[in-house]
Amino acid sequence: MCPCVRRARRTDLRARALFSFAHARPGRPSSRFRAAPGCRTCRLTSAIDLISVKFILSWRKTSTRRRNNAPHGPVEGGDARMRPVRLVVAVHHPEERTRLSAALTGPDRVVVGTTGNGPAAISLVRQLRPDVALVDCRLEGLDGLAAARQLLLDRCAAVVVMIQLHHLSRAYDLIELGAAGCLIKPCSPEQVGLAVLAAARRREEWLTLARRAETAERRLAERRHVERAKALLMEQENLSEEEAYRRLRQLSMRTRRTMGDVAHTLLLNASLRPSRGAENPLA
Repeated sequence: MCPCVRRARRTDLRARALFSFAHARPGRPSSRFRAAPGCRTCRLTSAIDLISVKFILSWRKTSTRRRNNAPHGPVEGGDARMRPVRLVVAVHHPEERTRLSAALTGPDRVVVGTTGNGPAAISLVRQLRPDVALVDCRLEGLDGLAAARQLLLDRCAAVVVMIQLHHLSRAYDLIELGAAGCLIKPCSPEQVGLAVLAAARRREEWLTLARRAETAERRLAERRHVERAKALLMEQENLSEEEAYRRLRQLSMRTRRTMGDVAHTLLLNASLRPSRGAENPLA
């Protein structure tokens, strides 16, 4: 009996053949998938299935290679794909500062600067641009809460504040300004580490949202420029909307610039020389 007749009788034959091909050893033939010499349908079906089998085998090799190259597990206290969190520790007592710096140093966290002075903490954060700044309520030269307030206004890093219980009213003000965390002393290094990681993740999400908002605003501005340039070309050169859009696209391809830049240049030239009309500066 011709194999194509058997395929018609058993509809799941191709799926079983693909499964056996995908899990067989490379170069090992399968007797289940031999075409009849005189059957054109069998030869065509075998060719199609062989292409599918090659695709499955290549996909399996690629997935296995990616799985072998991937990390074996998440980094302790953070995501394996997340880069190490950069910290600045501003604590008054030298022993406590050293202890916290040693406890916060690990595979997912790195301390890039330490200080016990308020103005030095502000300048250090502005210079190093860390992910998180850990600020104690008591610092030399400047109150720690005042230094944290200045850092929040600068938006150089996520700020985690360590306060005493009688500083709650001022801590609420810092939270209103955008403090990423607030710890009441005494607190363990584990609590500080969790607060730092949470603050770093919140900062990363905020930066991602800010980049998306900036991209959306830029695209919206480019779209407005394109619409205004189209209207200008339609009015000055008596073109239809499609022709005006085609003209802008041709200018963009010719000058290797975005349509937003071309439209902005066209509008700027028209505003600077209104008496000469919408002369194309890029033609």
